[in-house]
Amino acid sequence: MEIPFSYVEQSFILVPLKINDTITGKFVLDTGIGVNLISKSLCERLKCVGKSSHTGKRMSGQELTIPISEVESLSFGSIRLTKVPVGVFDMEQLMPGAGVDGFLSIGFFKENAFTVDYKQNVITLETDSSLKKIELAGAAIPIKIDRKGASSSIHLPLVLPNGMQISFQVDTGSQALILDERYMAALGIKGTDKDVRNKEGKDETGHVFNRFFTTLKGGVHLPEHPETKVDPINVMFQKIIHEGLVGHFFLREFDVTYDLKNSRMIFRKPAKSL
Repeated sequence: MEIPFSYVEQSFILVPLKINDTITGKFVLDTGIGVNLISKSLCERLKCVGKSSHTGKRMSGQELTIPISEVESLSFGSIRLTKVPVGVFDMEQLMPGAGVDGFLSIGFFKENAFTVDYKQNVITLETDSSLKKIELAGAAIPIKIDRKGASSSIHLPLVLPNGMQISFQVDTGSQALILDERYMAALGIKGTDKDVRNKEGKDETGHVFNRFFTTLKGGVHLPEHPETKVDPINVMFQKIIHEGLVGHFFLREFDVTYDLKNSRMIFRKPAKSL
């Protein structure tokens, strides 16, 4: 089954989602969000009530606690889950003017494989038979899946230009490749280099950050698959709690299949347009 998607704010994947079999909303597919989220306004329409709370950590380490409610069902294409825990958040604060109703997390797909085709702007819900064909045509990479209560995240190994292999959280809500600042020295990058841009500021939670932006020459690739190298690639360095985050600027170069049931992701080079 194929579901078309669009973009909001240039690189965030926007998909249709049905809530309680009655309301169709616009949700961001964000593999780095941890839990499914709905907007405060949608929560009011559904007359949902708080059941508990969830405390998670942003990439920079600060804790964020959100109320947890429950919806009768969430449906994406042919996938329908019932009694689904959802966090409630002010979407207008997070993405002003975007008209987003919520965020769909990777945990929604724990039993269902899917492929993101960035060239055709289509998400395909896979079957056992289609997965076998995809596996033969692509590079299957084992992933680590972290599950903490209602939260899920996935981690993918990548090889840096210096040959170092590190673990990246897969985050479709990010654009540039993000690395913890400890890797600047290992990659021979200094904050004072002429091709490095520095930005200091505060994020939407008030956390003070110091970020360094540059182009990572030599690229990154999947372990044992140098043919998957993306070079050059935009990179951001910041003090974070992960080794790195991999997002849109790497993932968009492939047809990416997420197969959590078998703890793997499969990467294929997209077919060339005629």
